Amino acid sequence: MDADPKSPIQDGRSSAFHAASCSASLFRCVVADPPWQYGDKMGPRSSAKHRPNRENTKSILGASSSNRYGSMSMNDLMEMSVPAEDDAHLYLWTTNAFMVEAHALAEAWGFKQKTIITWTKIRQADGQPSMKMGHYYRGATEHCLFCVRGKLKLIGPAAPTAILAARLPHSQKPEEFYRMVEEQSPAHILNSSPAASETVGRLGGMNSRTT
Repeated sequence: MDADPKSPIQDGRSSAFHAASCSASLFRCVVADPPWQYGDKMGPRSSAKHRPNRENTKSILGASSSNRYGSMSMNDLMEMSVPAEDDAHLYLWTTNAFMVEAHALAEAWGFKQKTIITWTKIRQADGQPSMKMGHYYRGATEHCLFCVRGKLKLIGPAAPTAILAARLPHSQKPEEFYRMVEEQSPAHILNSSPAASETVGRLGGMNSRTT
């Protein structure tokens, strides 16, 4: 599919996350949505035991992200080489189950975590939180670690750490997030998302743009 000519970011494919480490270019901003491995020895983390009917459930949100896009172990993720410049921004998406691992991954990639951006997923009908499953509290959020390599500052106006936007299909991120990245970070962006083949425009996969 050809990229939307109005969008500075282009489509990619579901294998894009792993392919990102092979890029010959260096980027000043990286958006990463790692394919976290949920059903591991570290706990249920939405495993089949926790949600036994999930893989067979027909939902408007589709099948599980692991079945659709695959997953990578923590060791494999940490061994990836991220093609970022010495001064760069990293937006690293994670879930409640992988907050500790996300911090460790950012450090392994050579970035320092500065703050956390939280996407609260809301129902379009009434603007209330769109709750899913959970062992204790029910999940309605997704988090993005904002990390810095070197001393690269934000370039946009003051912005909050909260995004209120409707729930989307697996691994897709809200348009509000991409607008914020383009406003706050330098224009040379690598976006690696396992939802690439399902989306168009700025909701794409391993994409790059320069100005």
